[in-house]
Amino acid sequence: MMNISYIKKNFNNVFKKNIFLIILLSIASNVFPQEFIQFANDLYKERDYFRAITEYKRSRFFSKDIDLNWICSVRIAESYWLSQKYESSLEYLFSIKDINDVRKKEWLLTTIALNYYGMKLFPNAKMYFNEAIEKNDLLSPMPYLYRSLLNMEGDNFNDARSDLLSIKNERWTYNSDQIEQTIDFASNTLQNIQSLPKKSPVLAASLSTLIPGLGQMYSGHWFDAIQAFTMIGSFALASYGVYLYEKANNGSYIYTGVLGAITLSFHLSNIYGAYKTAGFYNQKQKEDALQPLRNKIFSLPTLGETYYPLQ
Repeated sequence: MMNISYIKKNFNNVFKKNIFLIILLSIASNVFPQEFIQFANDLYKERDYFRAITEYKRSRFFSKDIDLNWICSVRIAESYWLSQKYESSLEYLFSIKDINDVRKKEWLLTTIALNYYGMKLFPNAKMYFNEAIEKNDLLSPMPYLYRSLLNMEGDNFNDARSDLLSIKNERWTYNSDQIEQTIDFASNTLQNIQSLPKKSPVLAASLSTLIPGLGQMYSGHWFDAIQAFTMIGSFALASYGVYLYEKANNGSYIYTGVLGAITLSFHLSNIYGAYKTAGFYNQKQKEDALQPLRNKIFSLPTLGETYYPLQ
């Protein structure tokens, strides 16, 4: 009888402890994630993205709330993107399956595209922007705005203009004065880019064919122009001097041929360099015009921040 009583007593104690532990874990699973996510949000606001990712993952681990877990997934993927860890962001995004909600689809496809944009894989980025825009009833103009920037990057100015017009012709569920101002700024930037002064690579190459360095001078690369003129001029004079020496001494013109070949190779490089410097000039002009627009667009709230505001 004593043994049975002892067993019952121990059983009751263990049972009570387990019940208490279950209740405690149940309370913790509801309370702790909220505290973790608030801390993660504070880190996110401070742009401490790596520590924020850790806290969002911790929240996901403890939470059984589907909506809360989705928001954590959004923050994790965007934190990787904002910290330029594009591969990690894409890996996380491609692990998200079975999405039917319009906002979620729009966010997912747009964020994938933005990562490819950050990686300079513009065709991939455009494919996902196109999918986000063409296969969804958009709630925000941001996918159009991002794609217009991408089209400007690739000199597809008509497509960029079409994207900006599409934004202005729609009524958006999610919009703001800040977005409207950025759209106007993008339209002005597009006009400025198309009216930028440009240098002709063919003309630059032709000028350097006539006089070494002249094409580089035309493109504003003065140091390259002086260097090309000095080097090729020196080798040309040396070749001519060797030619006169070998001619006077009945030589076989071997050294003249060698120096002439070296001079010709430098001259061909000079012509190609002139062609490239004109392209560099045009690219720099476009970069200088686009950078303020990039800064303005990427200072706007992300889709994740728009659809799921930080608390």
